[in-house]
Amino acid sequence: MGYSFRRTCLTQMYRVRHSAITAALDATDGNIRKVQKLSRHADPRTLMIYDDNRNKDLWEMSELLTGMLKNAGE
Repeated sequence: MGYSFRRTCLTQMYRVRHSAITAALDATDGNIRKVQKLSRHADPRTLMIYDDNRNKDLWEMSELLTGMLKNAGE
């Protein structure tokens, strides 16, 4: 496997994980302690970063950048 393929797979894996954690935070109204069990992050401060990033504007920018990266890789 080439470097680009591995990097793409890792990026997608982390993005899915981030999306799941963010969705769990949304579903629990930001209950970091509950989501900590799901995410297995030892430090709640890590989840606070996810919680800070739940802003819809940031998600829209993430989608825009992902589309740009996909187009650049083709």
